[in-house]
Amino acid sequence: SRRQGADRIRAASKPWPSRRQSVRGNGMNILFVTNNLPYPPTDGWKIRVWAFIRYLSAQHRVSIASFMRTTEDPRAVEMLQAHGVDVSVVPRHPRYSALNLVRGLFGRTAFSVLNYRDSRMQALIRRLLAAGRFEIVQAESLQMAQYCIGAPAMTVLDLHNIESLLMKRYAECVTNPLKRAYADITWRKLWRYETTTYGRFDECLACSEEDRTIALLLSDEPYLHFDSSYWDTRGV
Repeated sequence: SRRQGADRIRAASKPWPSRRQSVRGNGMNILFVTNNLPYPPTDGWKIRVWAFIRYLSAQHRVSIASFMRTTEDPRAVEMLQAHGVDVSVVPRHPRYSALNLVRGLFGRTAFSVLNYRDSRMQALIRRLLAAGRFEIVQAESLQMAQYCIGAPAMTVLDLHNIESLLMKRYAECVTNPLKRAYADITWRKLWRYETTTYGRFDECLACSEEDRTIALLLSDEPYLHFDSSYWDTRGV
């Protein structure tokens, strides 16, 4: 059941076991949905996501559906596959879409969410889920949540940041008046999106106690967890 799956993923919030202690073959099928490939682990986001994937792939069958920017290392897919991870990618240009900037200004959805809305990724996720083989689907970041809501599996949303708070802080410190106005509009839309998105997942993960506290104010979702060892990266 989804709740049993939740108990099992919470049980993963321990320091990594050694490869000798790990057992393959009898675990779950887990799909990570990411906005870029978490390898090589060259920044905080990649180190954290790769630490979790590396730990879980020692005991479970892990797949990644990800955007891949033209600026990313083309060997990244092969590196992940060499660690036993199944990888599916959608090419993505690193430049912003002017149309999405306009839609983010006048529409209901914030630009930072629209910027990752892609019919090719929607088709990929539908195709992967149609096989019905995943017990857990995890969205890495608020921007990728749109692809996982309603998935026929236990769904997990990993909150790398409270995006509305980051944008609000940016709006308060940026000096350009046009950027400040756009950021002020955007953080409010992100806040509304967060309040309606968190509770649509079976589990939400926060990376700090501060983020967890803020996220709980945004949603009445009771399964919002924080565990200082959840993203233990000592084995990277």
